[in-house]
Amino acid sequence: RRIICVKRDKCFETNANRMMELDLLQLPMLFDGVRYGPRVRTSQEETESGYTFTIVLVGVDREAVELKIVGNKLDIKAGKKDGNFLFEKRFALPKNSVHKEAKAVMNNGVLQIRVPKQAQKAARDVIVQDSGEPGESDYKLAYQIPGASKDNVAVTVQGNTLLIKVTAENNQYFRNFSDDYRIPKDASPEDITAICRNGVLTVSVPKISPTSVAIEESLEEQEGSFSTSIRVPGIPKEKIILNRVNHAFKMIVEDSQRQYEYMFYTPEQVDVEKVRAGLKNGILTISAPRVAEVEHVIPVEST
Repeated sequence: RRIICVKRDKCFETNANRMMELDLLQLPMLFDGVRYGPRVRTSQEETESGYTFTIVLVGVDREAVELKIVGNKLDIKAGKKDGNFLFEKRFALPKNSVHKEAKAVMNNGVLQIRVPKQAQKAARDVIVQDSGEPGESDYKLAYQIPGASKDNVAVTVQGNTLLIKVTAENNQYFRNFSDDYRIPKDASPEDITAICRNGVLTVSVPKISPTSVAIEESLEEQEGSFSTSIRVPGIPKEKIILNRVNHAFKMIVEDSQRQYEYMFYTPEQVDVEKVRAGLKNGILTISAPRVAEVEHVIPVEST
């Protein structure tokens, strides 16, 4: 147990018998830094319309705050002293944020930054048919709903989410239900179809036709570009198929001894339209330039 007591004279002591002189008149000065020192607090909030970042910067002037968005990062710097910033913070912004419309307000030591969201696409209803056939290579969802017709089914596409709802009153063969699925990145939400026939509901999501990537004999990587390597010893380039759909890549190896597939994704900041691939000494290298990050400076206003 540790006991500290302040005596009337000018010292205090602990159970370890350690003594230190302390002028009682200096106590207020010693505690001023703790009592009145600035305390930086940060918070972030998401609403239906956007994102709000709040930073408490007590004693910092509005002119001493620098805000900018680089790529998908929000950089905050405040309180210059001797050429250095006393406070630095970085937030990652979601993909649906609108950088150019970001605004900042500084009022009585409180900084608020608002970044709006992109407007959501209007929900689209998929017309449910009672005839037709889904594509062979499509993603498929099948439900057994005996006694229900197409009028009991609602299929909706909201952004990259697929919503399925089946409601049939006075039906003793199944319970009403609703499901939601995230649409795969290599699928086309605009071409989704739904067929309800003979008590079976089939929802079909067509895949996007892949783009073939040619494989060169060798590849010189450019400085600053994205690259990844895959070991394929003993496999000639004629036995390798490399396809991509947006940022999703699939490598198919067809050999007399083995056959396998390998999938990987490149970052969003990569220009996949300029991707190249090269095979050398059993190493397949895929390389693509990075998209230049756009910098947007946010002016700090006052209320």
